[in-house]
Amino acid sequence: MKFIIFFKKPTSGLDSFSAENLARTLKKLSQSGRTVACTIHQPSSEILFTFDRLIILSRGENLVFGLNILGRLIY
Repeated sequence: MKFIIFFKKPTSGLDSFSAENLARTLKKLSQSGRTVACTIHQPSSEILFTFDRLIILSRGENLVFGLNILGRLIY
């Protein structure tokens, strides 16, 4: 059975160093075979590009889905 680990705003209240460390830890979890899902508000570019796939929403509608390995947003 496969589980999804969901984090709601895990970087809220953290300084930038701690937030980046947490993002790297979540990345390691996903690379070990776990599915990780998060909500992140206003991430730094360093944190943003640790994610493999993105869904960016505005008023509940998809604006962007996906991210390629070069870090360019796919529309």
